[in-house]
Amino acid sequence: MASRSRSVSILVAISCVWGSAWIANEMLREQAGPVHLAVLRYILAAVFLLGIYGCRRLYRRLGRQAQPPRAQLAAYRGEPVSSGIQPELATLTVPPVESPASRRWILVSMVLGLTMFALPDLLLRCSAQHGAAPFVPLVYAGLPLGLLLWSGELRAPAILGLGAMLVLLNGSLPLNAAKLGWALPIVCAVALQGWSLVYARRHLAVAASLAGVIAQLLSAVLILEASLRFWPEAHGVDALKQWSGSSLANLCVLAGFATAMAYPLYYRLLTQLEPGQLATSEWLQTLVAIGESAILLRQSPGWPMIGSACVLVACAALLLRQNAHAHAEQASGRLSLP
Repeated sequence: MASRSRSVSILVAISCVWGSAWIANEMLREQAGPVHLAVLRYILAAVFLLGIYGCRRLYRRLGRQAQPPRAQLAAYRGEPVSSGIQPELATLTVPPVESPASRRWILVSMVLGLTMFALPDLLLRCSAQHGAAPFVPLVYAGLPLGLLLWSGELRAPAILGLGAMLVLLNGSLPLNAAKLGWALPIVCAVALQGWSLVYARRHLAVAASLAGVIAQLLSAVLILEASLRFWPEAHGVDALKQWSGSSLANLCVLAGFATAMAYPLYYRLLTQLEPGQLATSEWLQTLVAIGESAILLRQSPGWPMIGSACVLVACAALLLRQNAHAHAEQASGRLSLP
């Protein structure tokens, strides 16, 4: 129960970070195009994670060197030396959980770099260029329901939550029916990221590792850079030394908190939560973004928006409670992350 409560708390914290990221994105919009900004963000996030990964490896190596060898410790205690492996299992070799040299490790990282990061960024850019950006939070609100249907389940909170999001966004974003056709790339982006959560759950030891996230981000950078050769942006990236201090700070916030810290934790939550439950983050971050924009613009929401926000929070709480304990037992028995 404590681990599940901690997982829900981490999910809420990540949702707050992602919901607040729109402020930094808006302030950086004048500096470069969305794909160029994504490339800078992923490179900087990979550098942050690479530093953490190197420090962890160094700390573990120094810790192992400081400990006495097992044979010496056993001899000192007068105990028999034993490897702890049963004789019938001694001939088996267990592959390492995190092996950056293996083909499977590289394949999983490249697939997630493509489907979780690069392709959704390109699809969202396409829809935004045609004025369909207001449909993004509404389409993403259907991700919990879609993932539950994919797993063969249908839960009332997922349906009610989608309806509450429709009421909430109808009063806050200009949804134009004439642009409805350009919402199809958004649907494809949501479907790709939903599939990525299911795929990451199957390969969680690779997906959630620091080295795995670094490889995902670098794969996304290569794909986005290649796309710019064929689909250039009108607004490129000026020299970073010409950026203001606030712009550089916003880029570091997006790269550090919203990417480097958020995604490894987000993947690891799959050990306690189902993908459909994890996707309730889309509801929570939209609530945070709308709440912050209302405060900054000094606008008071109407009763329909307040009521739909309360329904959305209640649906998220109900969805996070259902079957979470049984899933946690299955996940902990199936996989143990380093």
